Amino acid sequence: MATYQEAMETKVLWRGKPTTVTVNLGVKEIDVGWNKRTEEPLAVVDIDPETDGLMLFVNGKEYGSIILVEGSATFKNINCIQRLKNIIQLFA
Repeated sequence: MATYQEAMETKVLWRGKPTTVTVNLGVKEIDVGWNKRTEEPLAVVDIDPETDGLMLFVNGKEYGSIILVEGSATFKNINCIQRLKNIIQLFA
């Protein structure tokens, strides 16, 4: 359970219909889904791999912490991305 202070520091970076999220440390950003009309991601979230970590939550429970040294990873059915201090939280 988060404290009141932690809840105040939590920022919603993206929320929408379940979609794929791709993390690519080469360009230090998270791509959210894909808009076929404009041929670009629905949203782009900046990430600093040197200070930001990634956590994946499934059905409201912490599923795991993700450590990417290089390359990329894709997560499916993400419906919310939040930032808490130096953690980017993905919710599926």
